[in-house]
Amino acid sequence: MRTATEKELFTEKEKKLTTETEAGLLPAIELQNATWSALNQQIGKLTQILEADGNLKIKYRQVAEAIETQQKEFQKWNKFLWDNAHVCFEKGC
Repeated sequence: MRTATEKELFTEKEKKLTTETEAGLLPAIELQNATWSALNQQIGKLTQILEADGNLKIKYRQVAEAIETQQKEFQKWNKFLWDNAHVCFEKGC
């Protein structure tokens, strides 16, 4: 009988402790969940920024390549004109 009473007392004490612990931890758990949510939102924003940055880098690379192509074309025509300028001066343009 004593053992059954001790077991019942232990069980009741454990239930009470669990209830008190749960009640005490609930605000901390809610705060942690809110923190995780905020961190996930920040990660999402940073991911979007990185994707936009990657797209911007691609665009800048394309612009740089177009400028380089234009410079080469200009140099080619400039050389052609200077190389043939003497013809114009000699024969008259």
